[in-house]
Amino acid sequence: MSRKTGVPLNILLELNAERYPDLMGNSRLKARTTLALPQLHICSESETPRQVAKRFGRELSKLIENNGGLIHGLTAGSKLRPKTQLVLPPKA
Repeated sequence: MSRKTGVPLNILLELNAERYPDLMGNSRLKARTTLALPQLHICSESETPRQVAKRFGRELSKLIENNGGLIHGLTAGSKLRPKTQLVLPPKA
């Protein structure tokens, strides 16, 4: 599912840990299994993680942590390319 959705595996596992405590990266899902997915944001030109976190009321450090593996060198002030997808962390 991680590859199909583009959502990092650690985030999928974290979001679904309570409902499926035995869920692992190599788990085979049964038909009609419902997984919680994070909210995604498609960036506009020159948007920064700081702006996105503020706009959606999310913790900046979590936003960077969740997306750092997807976007090399991501910092609070990084200018993002248009149509870049960011995984928004759950609201605090």
